[in-house]
Amino acid sequence: MENNQQFNITTLFYDACKKYPERLAIIDKQGTISYSQLAQEVHNTIHYFNEKGIQKGDRILVFVSMGIDLYRIVLAIFSMGAIAVFVDEWVSIKRLSQCCNMASCKAFIASKPIRCLGFFIREIRSIPIFLSHTKQLQTSNATTPSSTILTDTALITFTTGSTGIPKAIERSHGYLQAQFNELHPLLQGSISISMLPMVLLIQLGLGITSVIPSSQQTRFRKFNVKKILDQLEQYHVDSIIASPFYLLQLAQEKFTSNTLKHLISGGAPIYLSDAETIRHAFSTATFTLVYGSSEVEPISYCDAEESIANKQELGLYTGQPVPTLSVKIIPLLSPHISTESMLNDRALVSGEIGEIIVSGNAVNKTYLNNPSAVMENKIITEKNVWHRTGDSGYINNRGQLFLTGRVAQIIHHKQKTYYPFVIENKLKTIQGVIGGTLIAWNNKLYLIICKTANFNQADLSEFDFDELHVVNQLPYDPRHHSKIDYAQLTKDISLKRRP
Repeated sequence: MENNQQFNITTLFYDACKKYPERLAIIDKQGTISYSQLAQEVHNTIHYFNEKGIQKGDRILVFVSMGIDLYRIVLAIFSMGAIAVFVDEWVSIKRLSQCCNMASCKAFIASKPIRCLGFFIREIRSIPIFLSHTKQLQTSNATTPSSTILTDTALITFTTGSTGIPKAIERSHGYLQAQFNELHPLLQGSISISMLPMVLLIQLGLGITSVIPSSQQTRFRKFNVKKILDQLEQYHVDSIIASPFYLLQLAQEKFTSNTLKHLISGGAPIYLSDAETIRHAFSTATFTLVYGSSEVEPISYCDAEESIANKQELGLYTGQPVPTLSVKIIPLLSPHISTESMLNDRALVSGEIGEIIVSGNAVNKTYLNNPSAVMENKIITEKNVWHRTGDSGYINNRGQLFLTGRVAQIIHHKQKTYYPFVIENKLKTIQGVIGGTLIAWNNKLYLIICKTANFNQADLSEFDFDELHVVNQLPYDPRHHSKIDYAQLTKDISLKRRP
């Protein structure tokens, strides 16, 4: 496919509107909207944006909660050929300021209280145009998508880390199309609760009815399982797409559903003990595990049953890489690679653990205004742009991909190599252990666990460690609450051990 080929990602949405005009597109706490109504409101919003001076290529910082308004706004931005810029709701003022500086947005769209708050943040105050998240202008004219090409940027999001300069991930219309092509075979339901915003966008291109979760999933401590279960029953939901943490919360409630047929876990790797719990709770539903990253989604996927069946193997079984991607394993911390020949020479053979790298249409190619991030995370050859996932793993002799955790967390200690993610999976199978991991600090191995009263330390005999440290809870990533925050954990241990 030629990169200069014309394509706008919203054509998929408009096609769904023609096929299913009266079908409900989105259900949220404010009400419902059909596909034909949503299309009209997208046209109205485009009219409003035009009146405010928004043009093709403009970047718009979107700070709107998940719901009908968010997707109406995003579809209007994409359709115009403008660029939606997203910053997570939980970011600090400092990080928000960094993101604003990098994106150089022309407009800011948010609720009135957030717009007012923005006047106290210099980087937001400097954005020329402030837009209402509810304002529309009635129009009888149905707009057509802007003549964007595959490589035109549609969306910019930022990676999660809490330190350093955030990476602004540019997603083109072609990238979103490739992601749609890879994920849509997995989205089998007709009425879905999706806690992953990008997946809901794909569902709008398939004519699926999307139910917005009524509980706030961006703040895990306020996640109300009962509200989600009530939605399952009220709207006859047949599929749920969420990160492992939220699926596990649902699985631990005793309830029955006659409509639920499909589960998808994404956003973070899943521990196999959790996968077994979820599979048991939803025994009549298919349960698919998706492996990917912010820069490429999906890389591979498999039925949870397959992953559980491979639990004796080293690492997490994630299935065969998707056919449209090229996947290689290179030595950990490989030096600069600039040609396909160098890459092929360094590629590891089956069974050898190294860093997982990928290339293909569904792979983000660059980062906005961040050449150091490009150098660190991309391998650019004469033929391809390869993304370094930062994940370690291997491909066996049957072409199946296994994940062994983050490269940065691999521990080399006294001539031995430890993969904390593998250890975390084992710890979760021990009676009385809620969770745990292994970290290295001050030339010592610390086994960190969160336990219950029936824990027996003798059950840890197979693990190497210098000190055992028991914590009340483990720190997790703020986006999905499914990946351990190793930096924070190491900081906590160092503070406790400081003389």
